[in-house]
Amino acid sequence: MEPLDRNVWPKTITIDFGNGCEVRDSIVKKGKIIIKQSAPRNTDSWEKVVTFDGYAVNNTQIEGTHTISFSLESGNPVWTSVITGSKITKEDGTVITREATYVREQIAGTETPRNRFDNIYLLTGDASGVNCNGDSYTSIITKPLVINMGCRWIQEGTKEIHIGDKPLITLDFGDGTCDNKATLTQNGETREIILRGMRRR
Repeated sequence: MEPLDRNVWPKTITIDFGNGCEVRDSIVKKGKIIIKQSAPRNTDSWEKVVTFDGYAVNNTQIEGTHTISFSLESGNPVWTSVITGSKITKEDGTVITREATYVREQIAGTETPRNRFDNIYLLTGDASGVNCNGDSYTSIITKPLVINMGCRWIQEGTKEIHIGDKPLITLDFGDGTCDNKATLTQNGETREIILRGMRRR
């Protein structure tokens, strides 16, 4: 970390795996992850930029820039996440790309910082790129997603997904009820689906 003085900002952290480092069984990383942060996280405004220099995991090359900025807007904490130039090149030559911008605003729970389970966030934004099958895609949040940390699933909001030349997919996460159900509409047909695991963007 540079500079080492805790009171001097901005700081640069470089995680260097060299020409190859086995971090756990069968997982080998090489290259560098470079993190630059403008100010401490407990300040009213800061920015963190993550880039890669020759970074690879098991010969899968990872490139791009991930920028996270924080600010207080109208008293609410707001995190903006921007992914640019994201590119994953697998050993077999498969290329996956992604560009994305997401904004997460905390609308409840700021008065109780020790209890994260009463935190509620609104998530907006969009993403685009090329998936592992070579299909281009776009994903747009058309109604803010409501993420309550006391619930395992997204409770409310809608998202539109377009993959290749397939019909548009619309996901509706419901009316605010905490459950694992959503509705999927495609090509004029609507059906209920079950959400598995933790919440996803």
